[in-house]
This record gives sequence, structure tokens and C-alpha cells, in this order.
Amino acid sequence: TCKLLSGFSLRIICPDGLDLYSHMPELLAEMRLYNNDVDILQLEPKFFASTHTYNQLLLSPSFYRLFLRWQYMLIAQIDAWIFSPRLAPWLAKSYSYVGAPWRTIPNLPPGIACSPEAVGNGGLSLRRVRDHYAVLSSWRFRCSPVLGIQELLVAHPPLQNFSWRKPLPSIAKAINRVRLILMRLTSWRNSLAYFCRCGLNEDLVFGLLVPRIFVGFLVPDPAMAAHFALDANPDFFYGRYFSSDCLPFGCHAWEKSYGQFWQHRNTSLPRLSVSSAD
Repeated sequence: TCKLLSGFSLRIICPDGLDLYSHMPELLAEMRLYNNDVDILQLEPKFFASTHTYNQLLLSPSFYRLFLRWQYMLIAQIDAWIFSPRLAPWLAKSYSYVGAPWRTIPNLPPGIACSPEAVGNGGLSLRRVRDHYAVLSSWRFRCSPVLGIQELLVAHPPLQNFSWRKPLPSIAKAINRVRLILMRLTSWRNSLAYFCRCGLNEDLVFGLLVPRIFVGFLVPDPAMAAHFALDANPDFFYGRYFSSDCLPFGCHAWEKSYGQFWQHRNTSLPRLSVSSAD
């Protein structure tokens, strides 16, 4: 990453108390050979305790406030692999958020209607800093309803399990469900802040839910996002969107289940990127 992105500022984010200068002096020295703007940013250890606390960090406006001097932030977790130095074409596209597309969307709240494929995973992701900071600082993040009437009718069908043998209890249940729908339309248990408190991953929030409330928050379609990065099911997206002599800008979690796929691509293809995304 340091070698290919040597023209950009690099910040290593780690828990406070972890002395990288003692643990990894050779690695830090090598990184500075390629990049003259490398620094270590230490944050509270609680943010590195679990996936949940990491999500809390990336859903906090104070995190993005640390980077307001930059226009964009590229998050590259330690299981990300950069294939190309050509980050500039992606910066020129002015997206608010770009991450690897999902073939099936994980752990969606009940009722949310969206296409099977969506964008995108946060492990290797490009973020417009001020757009994220503005979203998380806005009253709409706390007060605007996410699910519409049709989605709420699916999540809370008023006539579900209606029984003519017991009409009065069934009517009472239907009235309660209609009341619940009306309450959620006022953003009660139906705001971005609420879904974040429920433990929804930050990349699902920015990739799927934020564009519903903030029209100017731009996220590419899966075809474009695949040329930026691939994560799960890279063979599916590669076969659908790539020519035989092309790689994306990078990938994430390549060792989890798809090590052989990436090993073959890395040894057999030239290191190209963006391709049709240009």
C-alpha cells in the first residue's frame, strides 16, 4: 500500500498504548522509504475490541473530524490488497462512498427493500470525508425516517394471522400494527441513528441507508464499484464485469475464502485497474 500509494498521506490507526516503534521498527522504516508522509494515529482501545465497537468508531462524527483537512479517506484494513497506484481517477468521480459490491446483502433490518446486489464493503473503501461528517452531524441522521410506508407494511402486516374465528383479538392486533406503522413513519425506531444503535454495520449504513435520506450522498452502482474493489464472491463479479486482462483497484478479505482465486489473478494478469470504470 505504501509503495503503490506513495503520493498520498498515510495514517496507521491503532489502539492507544500499542508502541509500533518498538514492535515494528523495520516495517515503519521501510514504509517511510516509499512515503514521506506516514504517521501513527492512536485511538481509544475500546474501538478495537470488536466489530461492534469498530462500527461505533466509523459511525462517529468525531472520527471524520480528525481528517477534515483531507478531501478523501481511503480505508485499507490489514487484509486489503492494493493492485494499482491509480487512485486519482476514483477521486475525480466525486463519489461519497465506494466499496466492494455484495452479491447478497448481509443482516438487513426487516422491511428494507433493495436490489440483491448493492454497494459496498467497508474493508477497502473510499470516503469523501466532509460528506460522512455532514451526515453524522445532521439532525436528519437522528430524525428522518428510513423505511417508507410500503416497507413498513411488509415489516408489520396489519392483517397477518387474522382469524374470523376470533375477530376482536385479530382487529386489536391489526389496530396495534397500524399504530406501530404510524409511529415508525415519524422516525420512531426508524432513523439512521436507530439502526446504528441496533448494531447495523457501518458499511451497510453508508452504502444502503444514507443515500435514501441524503440525496447528494453519491454511491456507485455494483458494476462501477466492482472495478474499485472486490470482496466476497469475486469470481461472480469478475465473470460479470471484467475483461480477461484486468484487475480492480484492490480487494479485501482475499485470504478468507478466495485465496486461490486471487493467487491465480495476481500471477497471470498485468496489474491494471479501473479499466471500463474510466
